[in-house]
Amino acid sequence: MTPEELSTLLQNELQKRGWTVDDLAEKAGVAYETARRATQAIGSISLPVTTKLLVAVDKRLTVQDLSRSEQAGAA
Repeated sequence: MTPEELSTLLQNELQKRGWTVDDLAEKAGVAYETARRATQAIGSISLPVTTKLLVAVDKRLTVQDLSRSEQAGAA
């Protein structure tokens, strides 16, 4: 997930829920500035913080093993 994709997802979720960035920060257990930067795609957000933000809006990040996809395509 790129910072821009995370930002878009979070902005959409904030709008749907009627939340402010402060609400998101509180629900995720992160600093206001961290949540603000994530919602504005400023800088890079660590995986643990990204996970906290996503969980706060009832989303989750999944990992796909691309090596298996590539092996299946080569067969």
